[in-house]
Amino acid sequence: MEAEPPLYPVAGAAGPQGDEDRLGVPDGPEAPLDELVGAYPNYNEEEEERRYYRRKRLGVLKNVLAASVGGMLTYGVYLGLLQMQLILHYDETYREVKYGNMGLPDIDSKMLMGINVTPVAALLYTPVLIRFFGTKWMMFLAVGIYALFVSTNYWERYYTLVPSAVALGMAIVPLWASMGNYITRMAQKYYEYSHYKEQDEQGPQKRPPRGSHAPYLLVFQAIFYSFFHLSFACAQLPMIYFLNHYLYDLNHTLCNVQNCGTNSQGILSGFNKTVLRTLPRSRNLIVVESVLMAMAFLAMLLVGAGMGVWRRQVWAPWRVERSAVWASGWRPGGLV
Repeated sequence: MEAEPPLYPVAGAAGPQGDEDRLGVPDGPEAPLDELVGAYPNYNEEEEERRYYRRKRLGVLKNVLAASVGGMLTYGVYLGLLQMQLILHYDETYREVKYGNMGLPDIDSKMLMGINVTPVAALLYTPVLIRFFGTKWMMFLAVGIYALFVSTNYWERYYTLVPSAVALGMAIVPLWASMGNYITRMAQKYYEYSHYKEQDEQGPQKRPPRGSHAPYLLVFQAIFYSFFHLSFACAQLPMIYFLNHYLYDLNHTLCNVQNCGTNSQGILSGFNKTVLRTLPRSRNLIVVESVLMAMAFLAMLLVGAGMGVWRRQVWAPWRVERSAVWASGWRPGGLV
Protein backbone atom coordinates (compact mmCIF):
# COMPACT_ATOMS: atom_id res chain seq x y z
CA MET A 1 0.00 0.00 0.00
CA GLU A 2 1.50 3.31 -1.11
CA ALA A 3 1.83 6.19 1.36
CA GLU A 4 -0.29 9.23 0.71
CA PRO A 5 1.60 12.27 -0.52
CA PRO A 6 2.00 15.05 2.09
CA LEU A 7 -0.58 17.79 2.06
CA TYR A 8 2.07 20.53 2.09
CA PRO A 9 5.53 20.37 0.51
CA VAL A 10 8.32 19.53 2.92
CA ALA A 11 10.90 22.25 3.41
CA GLY A 12 14.12 21.47 1.59
CA ALA A 13 12.57 18.78 -0.58
CA ALA A 14 12.81 18.89 -4.34
CA GLY A 15 9.92 20.55 -6.10
CA PRO A 16 7.90 19.20 -8.99
CA GLN A 17 10.55 20.42 -11.43
CA GLY A 18 13.44 18.71 -9.72
CA ASP A 19 15.90 20.78 -7.73
CA GLU A 20 14.81 24.10 -9.21
CA ASP A 21 11.66 26.11 -8.65
CA ARG A 22 9.80 28.04 -11.29
CA LEU A 23 12.24 30.97 -11.09
CA GLY A 24 15.21 28.76 -11.85
CA VAL A 25 16.69 28.97 -8.33
CA PRO A 26 17.69 25.69 -6.64
CA ASP A 27 15.16 24.77 -3.95
CA GLY A 28 17.01 22.24 -1.84
CA PRO A 29 19.89 22.46 0.60
CA GLU A 30 22.04 23.74 -2.25
CA ALA A 31 20.02 26.96 -2.57
CA PRO A 32 22.31 30.01 -2.44
CA LEU A 33 22.06 31.90 0.85
CA ASP A 34 22.38 35.32 -0.76
CA GLU A 35 19.23 34.74 -2.76
CA LEU A 36 17.24 33.93 0.40
CA VAL A 37 18.49 36.44 2.97
CA GLY A 38 19.95 39.13 0.77
CA ALA A 39 19.61 42.82 1.61
CA TYR A 40 16.41 44.61 0.74
CA PRO A 41 17.00 46.24 -2.65
CA ASN A 42 15.46 49.62 -1.66
CA TYR A 43 17.11 49.80 1.77
CA ASN A 44 18.97 53.06 2.40
CA GLU A 45 21.07 52.82 5.54
CA GLU A 46 21.83 56.52 5.72
CA GLU A 47 18.17 57.48 5.39
CA GLU A 48 17.11 54.97 8.04
CA GLU A 49 19.78 56.28 10.38
CA ARG A 50 18.61 59.84 9.81
CA ARG A 51 15.01 58.87 10.59
CA TYR A 52 16.11 57.01 13.71
CA TYR A 53 17.93 59.99 15.18
CA ARG A 54 15.10 62.30 14.19
CA ARG A 55 12.73 60.17 16.28
CA LYS A 56 15.24 60.35 19.11
CA ARG A 57 15.31 64.16 18.93
CA LEU A 58 11.52 64.33 18.92
CA GLY A 59 11.51 62.10 21.99
CA VAL A 60 13.87 64.50 23.76
CA LEU A 61 11.60 67.45 22.93
CA LYS A 62 8.62 65.48 24.22
CA ASN A 63 10.42 64.83 27.49
CA VAL A 64 11.33 68.49 27.91
CA LEU A 65 7.73 69.57 27.29
CA ALA A 66 6.41 66.93 29.70
CA ALA A 67 8.80 68.06 32.44
CA SER A 68 7.97 71.73 31.84
CA VAL A 69 4.20 71.26 31.86
CA GLY A 70 4.43 68.95 34.88
CA GLY A 71 6.45 71.54 36.80
CA MET A 72 4.01 74.27 35.81
CA LEU A 73 0.99 72.31 37.03
CA THR A 74 2.73 71.24 40.23
CA TYR A 75 3.83 74.71 41.28
CA GLY A 76 0.62 76.37 40.09
CA VAL A 77 -1.54 73.99 42.13
CA TYR A 78 0.67 74.46 45.18
CA LEU A 79 0.62 78.27 45.03
CA GLY A 80 -3.09 78.48 44.22
CA LEU A 81 -4.11 76.17 47.06
CA LEU A 82 -1.81 77.84 49.59
CA GLN A 83 -3.03 81.32 48.67
CA MET A 84 -6.69 80.34 48.86
CA GLN A 85 -6.37 78.48 52.16
CA LEU A 86 -4.37 81.22 53.89
CA ILE A 87 -6.96 83.83 52.93
CA LEU A 88 -9.77 81.63 54.22
CA HIS A 89 -7.92 80.85 57.43
CA TYR A 90 -7.20 84.53 58.05
CA ASP A 91 -10.87 85.46 58.15
CA GLU A 92 -11.99 85.51 61.78
CA THR A 93 -15.59 84.56 61.05
CA TYR A 94 -14.54 81.61 58.89
CA ARG A 95 -12.26 80.26 61.63
CA GLU A 96 -14.86 80.55 64.37
CA VAL A 97 -17.69 79.02 62.34
CA LYS A 98 -15.80 76.15 60.76
CA TYR A 99 -12.99 75.33 63.19
CA GLY A 100 -13.94 76.86 66.54
CA ASN A 101 -11.02 76.98 68.97
CA MET A 102 -8.75 74.61 67.06
CA GLY A 103 -5.94 77.18 66.85
CA LEU A 104 -5.82 77.48 63.08
CA PRO A 105 -3.38 80.47 62.99
CA ASP A 106 -0.87 78.47 65.01
CA ILE A 107 -1.27 75.52 62.64
CA ASP A 108 -0.74 77.79 59.64
CA SER A 109 2.40 79.32 61.14
CA LYS A 110 3.91 75.88 61.82
CA MET A 111 2.89 74.71 58.36
CA LEU A 112 4.66 77.67 56.74
CA MET A 113 7.68 77.08 58.95
CA GLY A 114 7.82 73.47 57.77
CA ILE A 115 7.66 74.58 54.14
CA ASN A 116 10.24 77.38 54.46
CA VAL A 117 12.76 75.99 56.96
CA THR A 118 13.00 72.33 55.94
CA PRO A 119 14.51 73.09 52.49
CA VAL A 120 17.62 74.40 54.25
CA ALA A 121 18.30 70.90 55.55
CA ALA A 122 17.32 69.44 52.18
CA LEU A 123 20.44 70.97 50.66
CA LEU A 124 22.47 68.33 52.48
CA TYR A 125 20.74 65.16 51.31
CA THR A 126 19.51 66.22 47.86
CA PRO A 127 22.56 64.85 45.96
CA VAL A 128 22.26 61.57 47.86
CA LEU A 129 18.57 61.20 47.00
CA ILE A 130 19.12 61.99 43.33
CA ARG A 131 22.01 59.53 43.24
CA PHE A 132 19.96 56.82 44.93
CA PHE A 133 16.61 57.18 43.15
CA GLY A 134 17.77 58.66 39.87
CA THR A 135 16.65 61.90 38.29
CA LYS A 136 13.34 60.72 36.85
CA TRP A 137 12.18 58.80 39.91
CA MET A 138 13.17 61.69 42.17
CA MET A 139 11.01 64.05 40.13
CA PHE A 140 8.10 61.62 40.18
CA LEU A 141 8.28 61.08 43.95
CA ALA A 142 8.62 64.80 44.67
CA VAL A 143 5.57 65.63 42.54
CA GLY A 144 3.74 62.89 44.43
CA ILE A 145 4.58 64.63 47.72
CA TYR A 146 3.12 67.85 46.30
CA ALA A 147 -0.05 65.90 45.50
CA LEU A 148 -0.03 64.53 49.06
CA PHE A 149 0.07 68.07 50.42
CA VAL A 150 -2.92 68.99 48.28
CA SER A 151 -4.87 65.95 49.48
CA THR A 152 -4.37 66.81 53.17
CA ASN A 153 -6.43 69.97 52.73
CA TYR A 154 -9.56 67.85 52.51
CA TRP A 155 -9.22 67.31 56.28
CA GLU A 156 -7.46 70.31 57.81
CA ARG A 157 -6.04 69.24 61.14
CA TYR A 158 -2.70 69.64 62.88
CA TYR A 159 -1.72 66.01 62.28
CA THR A 160 -2.44 66.29 58.54
CA LEU A 161 -1.27 69.78 57.58
CA VAL A 162 1.99 70.05 59.52
CA PRO A 163 3.50 66.63 58.61
CA SER A 164 2.57 67.08 54.95
CA ALA A 165 4.11 70.57 55.00
CA VAL A 166 7.35 69.17 56.44
CA ALA A 167 7.37 66.44 53.78
CA LEU A 168 6.76 69.09 51.14
CA GLY A 169 9.67 71.15 52.43
CA MET A 170 11.87 68.07 52.23
CA ALA A 171 10.84 67.52 48.58
CA ILE A 172 11.16 71.09 47.28
CA VAL A 173 14.93 71.12 46.77
CA PRO A 174 15.17 67.56 45.31
CA LEU A 175 12.36 68.33 42.86
CA TRP A 176 13.83 71.45 41.33
CA ALA A 177 17.41 70.17 41.50
CA SER A 178 16.44 67.00 39.64
CA MET A 179 14.37 69.07 37.21
CA GLY A 180 17.37 71.23 36.34
CA ASN A 181 19.58 68.16 36.07
CA TYR A 182 17.07 66.54 33.74
CA ILE A 183 16.83 69.57 31.44
CA THR A 184 20.63 69.71 31.22
CA ARG A 185 20.81 66.00 30.41
CA MET A 186 18.19 66.38 27.68
CA ALA A 187 20.25 69.17 26.10
CA GLN A 188 23.28 66.86 26.05
CA LYS A 189 21.20 64.09 24.51
CA TYR A 190 19.84 66.40 21.85
CA TYR A 191 23.35 67.46 20.92
CA GLU A 192 24.42 63.82 20.61
CA TYR A 193 21.43 62.96 18.42
CA SER A 194 21.96 66.04 16.24
CA HIS A 195 25.68 65.39 15.69
CA TYR A 196 25.65 61.61 15.50
CA LYS A 197 27.88 61.61 12.42
CA GLU A 198 30.60 63.45 14.29
CA GLN A 199 30.25 61.00 17.15
CA ASP A 200 30.72 58.08 14.75
CA GLU A 201 33.82 59.65 13.26
CA GLN A 202 35.37 60.43 16.65
CA GLY A 203 34.55 57.02 18.10
CA PRO A 204 32.29 55.96 20.96
CA GLN A 205 34.93 56.67 23.62
CA LYS A 206 35.44 60.29 22.56
CA ARG A 207 33.41 62.73 24.63
CA PRO A 208 31.87 65.80 22.96
CA PRO A 209 33.61 69.14 23.50
CA ARG A 210 32.91 70.86 26.78
CA GLY A 211 29.97 73.25 26.53
CA SER A 212 28.98 72.05 23.07
CA HIS A 213 25.38 71.52 24.21
CA ALA A 214 25.07 75.09 25.54
CA PRO A 215 22.86 76.40 22.67
CA TYR A 216 20.40 73.55 23.16
CA LEU A 217 20.51 74.04 26.92
CA LEU A 218 19.61 77.70 26.45
CA VAL A 219 16.61 76.79 24.30
CA PHE A 220 15.41 74.08 26.70
CA GLN A 221 15.81 76.36 29.70
CA ALA A 222 13.80 79.03 27.88
CA ILE A 223 11.03 76.49 27.25
CA PHE A 224 11.09 75.32 30.86
CA TYR A 225 11.01 78.79 32.41
CA SER A 226 8.31 79.95 30.00
CA PHE A 227 6.04 77.23 31.35
CA PHE A 228 7.26 77.81 34.90
CA HIS A 229 6.23 81.47 34.84
CA LEU A 230 2.81 80.41 33.60
CA SER A 231 2.39 78.67 36.96
CA PHE A 232 1.95 82.08 38.61
CA ALA A 233 -0.94 82.78 36.27
CA CYS A 234 -2.40 79.33 36.91
CA ALA A 235 -2.17 79.97 40.66
CA GLN A 236 -4.64 82.84 40.30
CA LEU A 237 -7.36 80.69 38.75
CA PRO A 238 -8.84 79.55 42.11
CA MET A 239 -9.02 83.20 43.13
CA ILE A 240 -10.55 84.38 39.86
CA TYR A 241 -13.16 81.66 39.45
CA PHE A 242 -13.96 80.98 43.10
CA LEU A 243 -12.73 83.09 45.99
CA ASN A 244 -13.05 86.59 44.53
CA HIS A 245 -16.83 86.25 44.59
CA TYR A 246 -16.73 86.02 48.41
CA LEU A 247 -14.21 88.79 49.19
CA TYR A 248 -14.89 92.34 50.29
CA ASP A 249 -13.46 95.17 48.23
CA LEU A 250 -10.22 96.84 49.30
CA ASN A 251 -11.99 99.81 50.90
CA HIS A 252 -13.33 97.46 53.56
CA THR A 253 -10.20 95.34 53.94
CA LEU A 254 -7.72 98.23 54.18
CA CYS A 255 -9.89 100.83 55.90
CA ASN A 256 -7.76 101.00 59.08
CA VAL A 257 -4.31 100.61 57.51
CA GLN A 258 -2.15 103.67 58.19
CA ASN A 259 1.35 102.55 57.19
CA CYS A 260 2.64 100.12 54.60
CA GLY A 261 5.83 99.33 52.76
CA THR A 262 9.07 99.62 54.76
CA ASN A 263 7.23 101.01 57.78
CA SER A 264 5.31 97.76 58.28
CA GLN A 265 6.37 94.26 59.22
CA GLY A 266 4.45 91.02 58.76
CA ILE A 267 0.71 91.49 58.32
CA LEU A 268 -0.27 95.13 57.86
CA SER A 269 -1.33 96.78 61.09
CA GLY A 270 -4.99 97.70 60.88
CA PHE A 271 -5.77 95.00 58.35
CA ASN A 272 -9.41 94.02 58.72
CA LYS A 273 -10.04 90.73 60.49
CA THR A 274 -12.95 89.86 58.21
CA VAL A 275 -12.26 89.69 54.49
CA LEU A 276 -15.17 87.46 53.42
CA ARG A 277 -18.62 88.87 52.72
CA THR A 278 -20.19 85.41 52.84
CA LEU A 279 -18.71 82.08 53.81
CA PRO A 280 -18.19 79.64 50.93
CA ARG A 281 -20.06 76.38 51.12
CA SER A 282 -18.15 73.27 52.02
CA ARG A 283 -19.38 71.58 48.85
CA ASN A 284 -17.87 74.33 46.71
CA LEU A 285 -14.58 74.07 48.58
CA ILE A 286 -14.51 70.32 47.99
CA VAL A 287 -15.11 70.86 44.27
CA VAL A 288 -12.24 73.36 44.01
CA GLU A 289 -9.88 71.13 45.98
CA SER A 290 -10.87 68.15 43.84
CA VAL A 291 -9.98 70.07 40.68
CA LEU A 292 -6.62 71.01 42.18
CA MET A 293 -6.07 67.39 43.20
CA ALA A 294 -6.83 66.25 39.66
CA MET A 295 -4.28 68.73 38.31
CA ALA A 296 -1.69 67.42 40.77
CA PHE A 297 -2.30 63.85 39.61
CA LEU A 298 -2.11 65.01 36.00
CA ALA A 299 1.31 66.47 36.77
CA MET A 300 2.34 63.10 38.22
CA LEU A 301 1.20 61.34 35.05
CA LEU A 302 3.08 63.81 32.86
CA VAL A 303 6.27 63.39 34.85
CA GLY A 304 5.87 59.62 35.11
CA ALA A 305 4.55 58.55 31.73
CA GLY A 306 5.69 61.50 29.62
CA MET A 307 9.34 61.07 30.56
CA GLY A 308 9.29 57.28 30.65
CA VAL A 309 9.81 56.70 34.37
CA TRP A 310 8.15 53.28 34.24
CA ARG A 311 9.41 52.28 30.81
CA ARG A 312 12.54 50.46 31.93
CA GLN A 313 11.35 49.22 35.32
CA VAL A 314 7.85 48.05 34.32
CA TRP A 315 7.27 47.84 30.60
CA ALA A 316 10.63 46.41 29.56
CA PRO A 317 10.38 43.25 31.75
CA TRP A 318 6.77 42.82 30.62
CA ARG A 319 7.82 42.98 26.98
CA VAL A 320 10.54 40.38 27.52
CA GLU A 321 8.09 38.08 29.28
CA ARG A 322 5.49 38.60 26.55
CA SER A 323 8.03 37.78 23.84
CA ALA A 324 9.01 34.57 25.63
CA VAL A 325 5.38 33.52 26.02
CA TRP A 326 4.54 34.19 22.39
CA ALA A 327 7.66 32.35 21.26
CA SER A 328 6.40 29.27 23.11
CA GLY A 329 3.33 29.21 20.86
CA TRP A 330 0.73 30.56 23.28
CA ARG A 331 -1.97 32.89 21.99
CA PRO A 332 -5.03 34.42 23.69
CA GLY A 333 -7.16 31.72 22.09
CA GLY A 334 -4.90 28.91 23.27
CA LEU A 335 -1.85 27.13 21.92
CA VAL A 336 -1.14 27.35 18.22
